[in-house]
Amino acid sequence: MLLRLVVRGDAELQLDRLGKGRGGYLHKAEGCWEAFLRKKSLYRAFHLEIKREAREKLILALRDRNWEQK
Repeated sequence: MLLRLVVRGDAELQLDRLGKGRGGYLHKAEGCWEAFLRKKSLYRAFHLEIKREAREKLILALRDRNWEQK
């Protein structure tokens, strides 16, 4: 299963499974999240640069949801 991400407002990343707005996909396996943090540019998916802080905030929220057990 893939998680759909969109950029809102001030380059804030959010989960949005309805697909509204410019978005990209991230696998729900935590190993993929680490690769997502290391990427220097997500321009292809979002057409703008996403700061590391915004990516880290999203990863923390995903960890809180405990996707791996669902």
